[in-house]
Amino acid sequence: MLINVYPASDVRGGVMSNHVWGLLSHPAQEFRQIRQENESVSHIYTHHVLLMAAIPVVCSFIGTTQLAGISAVIAFLKCCR
Repeated sequence: MLINVYPASDVRGGVMSNHVWGLLSHPAQEFRQIRQENESVSHIYTHHVLLMAAIPVVCSFIGTTQLAGISAVIAFLKCCR
Protein backbone atom coordinates (compact mmCIF):
# COMPACT_ATOMS: atom_id res chain seq x y z
CA MET A 1 0.00 0.00 0.00
CA LEU A 2 1.40 3.37 -1.01
CA ILE A 3 0.80 6.42 1.13
CA ASN A 4 1.08 9.81 -0.50
CA VAL A 5 3.24 11.95 1.79
CA TYR A 6 3.49 14.78 -0.73
CA PRO A 7 1.33 17.90 -0.89
CA ALA A 8 -1.59 18.01 -3.31
CA SER A 9 0.38 20.20 -5.73
CA ASP A 10 2.87 17.34 -6.20
CA VAL A 11 0.32 14.67 -7.16
CA ARG A 12 1.11 15.26 -10.82
CA GLY A 13 4.84 14.96 -10.09
CA GLY A 14 7.72 17.19 -11.01
CA VAL A 15 8.80 18.69 -7.70
CA MET A 16 12.39 17.56 -7.30
CA SER A 17 12.83 18.74 -3.72
CA ASN A 18 10.06 16.42 -2.56
CA HIS A 19 11.98 13.45 -3.95
CA VAL A 20 14.80 13.97 -1.46
CA TRP A 21 12.78 12.66 1.48
CA GLY A 22 11.44 9.79 -0.59
CA LEU A 23 14.93 8.77 -1.71
CA LEU A 24 16.08 8.68 1.90
CA SER A 25 13.06 6.86 3.33
CA HIS A 26 12.06 4.46 0.52
CA PRO A 27 14.50 4.65 -2.41
CA ALA A 28 13.17 1.80 -4.59
CA GLN A 29 9.62 3.17 -4.54
CA GLU A 30 10.86 6.72 -5.14
CA PHE A 31 12.99 5.74 -8.13
CA ARG A 32 9.94 4.05 -9.67
CA GLN A 33 7.98 7.27 -9.23
CA ILE A 34 10.81 9.35 -10.71
CA ARG A 35 10.97 7.06 -13.75
CA GLN A 36 7.22 7.46 -14.28
CA GLU A 37 7.45 11.25 -14.39
CA ASN A 38 7.65 12.57 -17.89
CA GLU A 39 9.67 15.79 -17.80
CA SER A 40 11.41 17.33 -20.78
CA VAL A 41 15.04 18.40 -20.66
CA SER A 42 14.05 22.06 -20.97
CA HIS A 43 11.69 21.72 -17.99
CA ILE A 44 14.43 20.15 -15.89
CA TYR A 45 16.87 22.93 -16.79
CA THR A 46 14.46 25.79 -16.16
CA HIS A 47 12.91 24.47 -12.97
CA HIS A 48 15.78 22.64 -11.31
CA VAL A 49 19.23 23.44 -12.65
CA LEU A 50 18.73 27.20 -12.98
CA LEU A 51 17.13 27.44 -9.54
CA MET A 52 20.01 25.51 -7.99
CA ALA A 53 22.50 27.71 -9.86
CA ALA A 54 20.84 30.81 -8.41
CA ILE A 55 21.56 29.77 -4.81
CA PRO A 56 25.27 30.77 -4.78
CA VAL A 57 24.48 34.02 -6.57
CA VAL A 58 21.87 34.98 -3.98
CA CYS A 59 24.16 33.94 -1.13
CA SER A 60 27.03 35.98 -2.59
CA PHE A 61 24.77 39.00 -2.93
CA ILE A 62 23.59 38.71 0.67
CA GLY A 63 27.12 38.13 1.92
CA THR A 64 28.52 41.06 0.00
CA THR A 65 25.82 43.53 0.91
CA GLN A 66 25.40 42.52 4.54
CA LEU A 67 28.72 41.13 5.75
CA ALA A 68 31.00 43.38 3.72
CA GLY A 69 29.45 46.39 5.40
CA ILE A 70 30.05 44.90 8.82
CA SER A 71 33.67 44.02 8.02
CA ALA A 72 34.26 47.56 6.74
CA VAL A 73 32.97 49.00 10.02
CA ILE A 74 35.17 46.63 12.03
CA ALA A 75 38.21 47.58 9.93
CA PHE A 76 37.42 51.27 10.42
CA LEU A 77 37.08 50.85 14.19
CA LYS A 78 40.39 48.95 14.41
CA CYS A 79 42.09 51.62 12.37
CA CYS A 80 40.83 54.45 14.58
CA ARG A 81 42.05 53.04 17.89
